[in-house]
Amino acid sequence: MKDYIFIIGASGIGKTTLARELYKHYNGVYFEQNMIPEFGIPNNVDEGKFEEEIMWESSILLLKYFYDKGLKNIIALDFNDIRTREIPQILKAQTLLH
Repeated sequence: MKDYIFIIGASGIGKTTLARELYKHYNGVYFEQNMIPEFGIPNNVDEGKFEEEIMWESSILLLKYFYDKGLKNIIALDFNDIRTREIPQILKAQTLLH
């Protein structure tokens, strides 16, 4: 059993198709970073940076929430941020704090 399965890649290569099949196979949790809803962005901030930061932090919290609830085989995709490789260390550090 896996804790997390990340699928990363260019548009149109079959990430969603692969994620859906893994979801069925492992009976886990499946989410795409773009499933996090759009929201209002304050007028006085850099829109791109603010949106990217909210999406990144929300995704990390969601991954941790699923894990803390005892769910395994968490399939996540569309993490196109270079920080994706940092996720295991981030989650490990947060888990050790509890």
